[in-house]
Order: sequence, then C-alpha cells, then structure tokens
Amino acid sequence: MDLAQVWKPFLTKWPTGLERKGVVVTSEEQIVFVEFLMAETVVMFERQAPDSMGGRKVILPYSEIKSVKITEPVNNQPFFDTGFAPSLQAARPSAPSTARPVAKAPPSPPAAAAAPQKA
Repeated sequence: MDLAQVWKPFLTKWPTGLERKGVVVTSEEQIVFVEFLMAETVVMFERQAPDSMGGRKVILPYSEIKSVKITEPVNNQPFFDTGFAPSLQAARPSAPSTARPVAKAPPSPPAAAAAPQKA
C-alpha cells in the first residue's frame, strides 16, 4: 500500500479539537512538530525548536511518513471522524451471514435423586 494513501487523508481529517502537534516518524528520524501545512504531494511540519542544522520546517512527501505519534493525552472519541472504530467489525459494514444455523441440543433430563443410604 502506498503510504501517501494512508497519511494524506488522516492529516486532512486531523481530529477536531486535537492540537496539530505530535511526532512524525520517517525511516531516517523522528520529528517533533507543533503545526503542519499540507500541499498536494507534500506536507510541511514545523518544529518548536530548530534541529542541529538550524532547520525549523521539514517538507516531506506523504509516502515518507511511517507513523504519527499523538503526544497530547486524549480519549479515542476525536479519532472516530478520521475512520477509526472500536473494532474492525464496527468500521466495516456488516455483510449478511452465510453461516447455517446450528441446532441446539435438547435439554438433558434432571439427575435422579440419590437413594438414601442405610446407616
């Protein structure tokens, strides 16, 4: 799968109410960002502090993003609008079941009462 098809839609639908900051991971480095701007084929991440070379902004093709870390403590609710769901079944429309119903076994008879023992 082309990673651009994963990250461009996610960044486009960034969770409402969540600050646009975190850590973007590439195969080369982890970039702490405090904001980002998007273009058709690339995204520009802004760093809070410059890197060792003085760079404050990093422009990457979407396909170079391996993962995005969310650094703000937040519950899962804001991510539902970006396509996340509590389970994969909840994320997909349910298909009609093709499984055949299984017959239930008849109930077993009650156990016979034990005969009293003689002393």
